[in-house]
Amino acid sequence: DAIEVRRSGAALADLKAGLRGIEAIYTGDYAGSDTRGIAALVVDSNPTLDARIRGQIATAKSALDRVPEPLSDAIVQSPEVVEEAFIALRALLRLMAADLASQLGVTTTFSDNDGD
Repeated sequence: DAIEVRRSGAALADLKAGLRGIEAIYTGDYAGSDTRGIAALVVDSNPTLDARIRGQIATAKSALDRVPEPLSDAIVQSPEVVEEAFIALRALLRLMAADLASQLGVTTTFSDNDGD
């Protein structure tokens, strides 16, 4: 019951699409365009962080690709694979919310008014 869009079976596809969006915003590479993404603000001042973020995006994409469809079945039949994907996505979230935010000089906060 905790899986979003469980009845449509699109949960995994939605997760992958969201990750592609994060990658596009970070790299600036969207639909073949070569624009400046957030990475342009990071790569010169902290190339190590840029490499870590790009590497974690790749790790998360690879982990999601190993999860069989539909996600609701994979949770029961392949829990270790789902857990690996969860850990990879959580690591990316932490890297962006802490290290990237610090590098950019921004603060991430959540409130009751954030739209959720």
